Order: sequence, then C-alpha cells, then structure tokens
Amino acid sequence: MEISSVAVAGLRRHGPAYCFAILMAVSVQACTQRMWYEGAKQSHRNECNKAPPSEREQCLRTMDNDSYDEYQRKRQEEIKKDN
Repeated sequence: MEISSVAVAGLRRHGPAYCFAILMAVSVQACTQRMWYEGAKQSHRNECNKAPPSEREQCLRTMDNDSYDEYQRKRQEEIKKDN
C-alpha cells in the first residue's frame, strides 16, 4: 500500500491530532457497544417486570446475567470456533 505525499505531509503536520481522533473513534465504538448490551439487558428486565407475577420469575431466569466483558469473551470464543 502506497501512501500519498499529501497524506504524509498531513500526518507530519497533524499527526497527534489524527492519532487522538482515531483513538477517540475506537473508544466511542467500544463504549457504544457496551451501552447497547446493557440497554438490551435493561429492556428485557423491564419487560419481565411488566409480566404477571406468576410469569415474572421465569422471564427473569431466561435473562442473560453475564457482564459485558464475559459476553465479549464468550462471543470471541464462538467466533474462533467458526473460523
């Protein structure tokens, strides 16, 4: 892969700013994924709490209680199995 002279000049002049922007973009994506996961769990919990008492406990038992980090670890294991 060849980098253009304009890109090299831009990196020399704005390198730290570009690196910071890339780092922030990656951080925001990871944060967003964690927030989505936690939001989905909360939504499931809210739906369970709307159920009649006789169904509420069963609904809550079906909920995945893994932390986001545990979810990611299991997800990576499944991806490795598929490859």
